[in-house]
Amino acid sequence: MSLTVQTPDQYTVRTPARVSWTPILDEESARLAEQAIAAVQRDAEQHATALASGPSLSRGHAGLAVMFAYLSQSTDDARCEELAVERLEASIAVFAQNPFHPALYSGMTGAGWALAHLSDAEDRADDDMFTTVDERIRRLLDKSSPMEEYDLINGLVGIGVYALERLPSRLAAGFLARIVEILSDRAVAAAGGITWRTPKARWQPWERERPDLLHANLGVAHGVPGIIGLLAHTALQGVKTDQCCSLVEGAVPWLLEQQLPASAGGRFAYSTSSPEGPAPAPSRLAWCYGDLGIAPVLLAASTATGNDAWRQEAVELGLMAAARSLEDSGVQDPGLCHGAAGAGHIFNRLYQATEHPVLLDTARRWFGEALAQWNMRPGIGGFSALARGADGEAEWVDDVGLLEGAAGVALALQAASTSVEPKWDRMLLCS
Repeated sequence: MSLTVQTPDQYTVRTPARVSWTPILDEESARLAEQAIAAVQRDAEQHATALASGPSLSRGHAGLAVMFAYLSQSTDDARCEELAVERLEASIAVFAQNPFHPALYSGMTGAGWALAHLSDAEDRADDDMFTTVDERIRRLLDKSSPMEEYDLINGLVGIGVYALERLPSRLAAGFLARIVEILSDRAVAAAGGITWRTPKARWQPWERERPDLLHANLGVAHGVPGIIGLLAHTALQGVKTDQCCSLVEGAVPWLLEQQLPASAGGRFAYSTSSPEGPAPAPSRLAWCYGDLGIAPVLLAASTATGNDAWRQEAVELGLMAAARSLEDSGVQDPGLCHGAAGAGHIFNRLYQATEHPVLLDTARRWFGEALAQWNMRPGIGGFSALARGADGEAEWVDDVGLLEGAAGVALALQAASTSVEPKWDRMLLCS
């Protein structure tokens, strides 16, 4: 049972293979990025146990394991790989003693994803190494009524992202096939194609007043674009290819129909709307919601189906996002999810895929903003995160995590300043 391992020699942490990846920062910015990464690494090493918010991938030890494994490729610190093993073991040990939670970002599935991501192909295919998490996922998916939540953060799409990372495991391929079947059964016909309803537990107050309407979430983190991304990547791995492509070919046209008028600051709102609800407004510039997160999903959909028009849609969406100013963007902090480093990273991804010079310039601009926030206030390695306090007011906090905190900033800066390809962003469905 791999997820109960206690010693490093029971599994191997893989330093992800170098491939063709182009650093984009100029010499001065790369120097600052290197210093900022070193500061995050130092604080994370010295205070990991105290700072990590539990064992999770998003805010805890599993995410730190991923960070340290990647930093081992671009730093002279030989201890990074040891730290990756230590943090991974810390995550697994906590989850092994607590009830199973299937969420990719906050649950045991995320620890399994980190272990799979940092393992070689032979170990990923060894189902015995992942028994603890796999057995619980199998039971969950075998239920006659599997979990209602489908999203990337907490639901079926997140489990699918874990299963993708486990390939070439036959068991993981079976998980993916089952998830595709569930998503197929839950797809609903809508104007322009098909979509998926937001689970009632996440409905807004006005949505609860009109249960007869179609309520669908438009963010990669919690909505239909995340489903499209999972289906596209599953097809590209050869699992249920025809069915995945058929679903993608129904869902992308519906998604594109949800675009706001071209005069809006962005093309996608947070969710579908109706005359009874709030007037639709563009999402802030972010991975979790809006144009920037959707563009890589469209690229994956284009590649999976061979629809070149969707590739052009992705580029145009990226260019529209590139035109947004800092003041208009809603970006306030440096994190991956909805911060400056996250914006820089996705623009970097889009540039690496398209070689469009505007996307390159915009990626550099957003990394400049992330570095401008370095040491602006106290924080992990000089980076603070903006969060809601107990009173609902925004406040600056220490967050060492991967999704919103300093670890994610460090990984994005590494991808911008070195030739280490950021395969870790498969957890974001933007690789």
